[in-house]
Amino acid sequence: EPCLKWLETQRRAFTPGSNETLDWQPPEAGLDNLRTGGRKGLLYFFGAKDAEASLVLQAELGIFLEPSVREAAKEFVCMKADREQSADLVKQFGVKGPVILLVDASLKVVERIDKWCTPADFAAKLKKPGK
Repeated sequence: EPCLKWLETQRRAFTPGSNETLDWQPPEAGLDNLRTGGRKGLLYFFGAKDAEASLVLQAELGIFLEPSVREAAKEFVCMKADREQSADLVKQFGVKGPVILLVDASLKVVERIDKWCTPADFAAKLKKPGK
């Protein structure tokens, strides 16, 4: 029960997109870096109304804080985009709700994460996207 009370407290105080634990770049700059640098990308889409969405809560209050995820994410250009302010990207990637996309340098989606997973599973996906 203490864990549930803590989560409820976090939900009330939570603002989607507020996580700063990864080296986040604005999507425009990040996508340019991806294309020119030949790196992989992590593109996190959220919305201002997603404070109750389980993927958003899990990602920002759990997954992105995990040391193994933070270490694996160093190999990626990490970008986050508010869906309401990124209509072109939402259309380009077919985004319908909260989602984390792993993309290659050509912007091909190699992994779409739109449901619950553990931090360990997420770190494994970062190490071997698309597998």
